[in-house]
Amino acid sequence: RWHCARQTPSLEEYLSNIWAAMTGPILLPAYFLLSQNIEEQAIRQLLSESNIINLSSMI
Repeated sequence: RWHCARQTPSLEEYLSNIWAAMTGPILLPAYFLLSQNIEEQAIRQLLSESNIINLSSMI
């Protein structure tokens, strides 16, 4: 979107968009594949705490 408009996003704008596009979809399946005996409560908590995925994606 920025490339087509020949714009350079701010760092904050870039980071707010890139975490969902790149890292989030990689980390979430990895969490489930590497964990054993995942309880339903843990899944619900992870899904409700989207900030966890966001912050871990920025590392």
